[in-house]
Order: sequence, then structure tokens, then C-alpha cells
Amino acid sequence: MLEAVAREELDDVAPRAMCVLRPLRVVIETLSERAEADDAEGVAEWLSLAKFPKDEARGTRHVPLTREVFIERADFREEEPPPPAAAEFALLSKKAQKRMRAAAFNRLTLHQPVRLRGAYVISVTGVFHVPLHFTRVMLTI
Repeated sequence: MLEAVAREELDDVAPRAMCVLRPLRVVIETLSERAEADDAEGVAEWLSLAKFPKDEARGTRHVPLTREVFIERADFREEEPPPPAAAEFALLSKKAQKRMRAAAFNRLTLHQPVRLRGAYVISVTGVFHVPLHFTRVMLTI
């Protein structure tokens, strides 16, 4: 309850910013040619995001979209949980079915594309594991 009130208050007074606490490096393969041609720093394009999403008239901030971006490690799964059996799912109450759908993993997986904030829909083309807990995910737009 207190967190909801704090979020509501901050929504009006604090401009949005992005932060990744547990980074996972992802490479957008289809941006490589555009990034090299457009900018020496590898910036393929600049995205314009609202500082206050509920009131876009209060300004925007510019964020670079590069070939390599970082997402939260928790926002990607290699293995998807198995879907519930159709017969068992049908036996559940409507309320229980709704809860199960809401609890589904709605982030990036090998078979589920997602949209980057303010940018494109991305999908996984490959995952590479390197020692020392480093994972590289290859993507396309």
C-alpha cells in the first residue's frame, strides 16, 4: 500500500530514467550495418522517450540505440515453463485461469519476442555462454 502511494507521488514529480542492476548483454545483429554507417560511436539511432509518460508535454529525453544493449537478467529465460495441459486448465475456475495467465512469463524467451521501450520488437536468434557467468544473446529486429 505504501509503495503504491509512493509510486503515484513520484510519477508526478520524478522524471523517468533507466537503470539495469543485473545486466545481460544482448547484441542486435540487424543493427550492425546501420550503426557503423551512421555514427562512429556505434549509435544506430536516437530514441525520444517521455520524461513523464503520463504527461508527454513535460519533455522528452534522448536515448541511444546501439548494437549492444543491456537488459535485466531476469527479463530473459532460455527455458520456457511448460504450458498447463489443456484439459487441466479447462477444469480451473475462470479466476484461477486469469491468475495463471497473469503469472505467465511475458518477457524475452527463445520463442517469444518482446518490444524494447521506445524502440523495436526483438527476437532471439542465438544464445552463447562464456565462462564466468557471461551470456551473450543474439537478437534481430
